[in-house]
Amino acid sequence: MVYNFQWQWVLAEQHFKRALALTPNDPEVHYQYADWLAALGRLEEALASASKAVELDPLVPIFLHGKANNLQRLGHHEESIPVRQAAYALAPEIRLFRSLLIRNYFQTDRLDEAEKLMDQTRAAALDSAKRDGVVGDPQRIPRAAIRLKRNPGLAETIRKELDDEDFNYYRQTLHDVFF
Repeated sequence: MVYNFQWQWVLAEQHFKRALALTPNDPEVHYQYADWLAALGRLEEALASASKAVELDPLVPIFLHGKANNLQRLGHHEESIPVRQAAYALAPEIRLFRSLLIRNYFQTDRLDEAEKLMDQTRAAALDSAKRDGVVGDPQRIPRAAIRLKRNPGLAETIRKELDDEDFNYYRQTLHDVFF
């Protein structure tokens, strides 16, 4: 990992391969190697290594998260959902897992499931927002995106409901992520 952080890609790969040769059944090495491969754009190899990490230890949420990310990068949105669901089931307290599962549902037009998960986790989302000093409903943007996806004719209505900052965040960020 030191070579990775120093951008010494050739040395990093040599050492990853050596680590894999010495400890072929170490899921952490496979996970880290997958992350490194993905950063280099070697997505098929990254998925294979992330899948191996999950195969070796299927009860580590971050390994499942890594596999789901690699599936997403390859455009396998439907296939990534059960992997994200497994990560979330093991560690529902990790907000990122919930957010990415909602995003996955949205990307695959499973709007009812996205909304159901937001409803189930609304109290936790509000508590987290309060702890983080966020004022207002932290789910307002994804809920607006769901409404808009269900009914594109609501664009102007939704635009009026959101303040300029929210609307710009929605337009710049969620549009790229969700549409």
